[in-house]
Parts: sequence; structure tokens; C-alpha cells
Amino acid sequence: MIQKIFLFFIVLSLWINQSFAYELSEKDTNALDEAKKMIIVLSQKKEVEWFEKRVEKINILASKYKTDTRYWIIFNELKKEFEMVISEKKLISWDNWENISENSQTDVMWEWDFFEKYGADITTKLEVPEKCKTNYDFVDEIAKRNDFPTALIIATWGKETNCNMYNPANGWWIFQITSQYYEPGNIWLIELESSIEAFIQFSRNKWNYFNTNKYHNYKQRFWEEDLHLTYSSYTLRDLRLHSILYNGVSANTTLEGNTFANNNLNPNVTGPSDGIVTRFLKILHRKNTK
Repeated sequence: MIQKIFLFFIVLSLWINQSFAYELSEKDTNALDEAKKMIIVLSQKKEVEWFEKRVEKINILASKYKTDTRYWIIFNELKKEFEMVISEKKLISWDNWENISENSQTDVMWEWDFFEKYGADITTKLEVPEKCKTNYDFVDEIAKRNDFPTALIIATWGKETNCNMYNPANGWWIFQITSQYYEPGNIWLIELESSIEAFIQFSRNKWNYFNTNKYHNYKQRFWEEDLHLTYSSYTLRDLRLHSILYNGVSANTTLEGNTFANNNLNPNVTGPSDGIVTRFLKILHRKNTK
């Protein structure tokens, strides 16, 4: 049934009155939007080979309409959606150890050592919410490209909005950053990607402010060293300090006692919701025990 609905939207887009303008009509745009939604639904049900065959068919159809701008745009938009799904499905899964490169295996072993060193005293269960695992591979690819810790993205997203795929009504989007407005409502992977990249830039701006600003005593309070995290390099102090700067620093904030960073990381700091560092460690544990 889903496949028939999807095909209906493609046929509909071809039957609409032909226009040679570069901008699609409202009907064309609406038909494309519905088709893209169907592709998202189908991405949860079909294997990568199914999408590759559709790309081949679109290429054949597009070759027949090379001089028709309207059809070319429609075919190109559909092709891009299919290719995005194909790329996502081909990403390395965190369950697939035997296919991970030697360098990545080294990273995994380092992550496991990091968890063993700091995660032993976590006071809550080590489970990761299912919604925070669903798009792990997609998030991981963005994190690699931006040289930013994957687990920190997911930990923050989980802490702020439970890894939901929609922007809350307050307009502060999935990372609840009050200085940026995102329209409330459901988001797709393309919006998730742009949100993650905006979060990474926001985080790096916070680090730069800490590292270079001479008009506060943050460095004196927090061990003097610069703050810098990469995809596969960070310290417990880095993660704690990032979390503190992200949420806000008060006069009595400490690295070890801040609840936003450390809740349930040890018996001395507990609360109803895990802190960012606690969630970070749980994600490392979940990734490396599958």
C-alpha cells in the first residue's frame, strides 16, 4: 500500500500542467514534499538495494527529459532523497565490529578504557533510550566530518529533548539553545543535520570564549588549561567544563559538583535526570558492548 501511494505522488507530479519555469509550482512542491515523506517511511522498511534500483529508474526517466527544466528538477529532487537514504543505510553500524577499520577499532578500545576509568560509579542503569540509538550512525557521520565527539551530541540531545525528532513549542529547537529560534514541529534528517552542525558551532564558540576571554576568571577556577575536544580525544575535565559552559556558570559552580554535568555519575551527585557526562559514558558503554 505504501509503495502504491508513493508511486501515486510521482505520477501526480508528472501529470500536473507542464511548466518550463525554473521554480516549481505549489502543486509540484506539495507533491514532492509528500513523496519525500513516503521515502522516509519506506527507509524504515526497505533494504538499500531497493533504493539503488529506484535511482537507476530515475536516471533512465531523467534522460528522456533533459530539456525540460520542470521534470529535471522533480527527478533530481527525488534522486537526492533516495541517495540520502542509500548513504545512511551504508553507514557503519555500531553493532558491526568486524567491519570497522583498524583505526576505528583503536578508537573503540580507547573509548572502552575511558568508560572503565570513569563509568564504574554510575548510580543508574546503563541503558540508552531507544530514540537516542535510532539515528546513531547518521549522527556519527556528521560528528566525524566535524571532528566532534558523537556521544556528546547524542548526550546533549537526549538531555534536552529526549532525542525527539521534532522542535519543541518554545522555539529553542532540539538542543534548547535560547539564542536561536527554530520553527516548532517535526524535523527530518536534513533538519537534524543542520541542527547538529549549529550545535557544534555553538559549542566551539563557548570553548573559544573560555580559551581567549580575559575579562572573567573561568580559567583560574577551572584548572587554567584550554578547553578542546575532538572526535576521539577528550578528558573528563573537558566534558564537565563543556557541560558547565553550555548550561551556564554561577558563582558556586564546580567541575565535580555541577548537576547538569554530573548527575548520577557517582553517589555524591544524584538527581532524577542523568547529567551530560553520565549520558556520554552510557553511550560509550552501549556502543562498545554490542
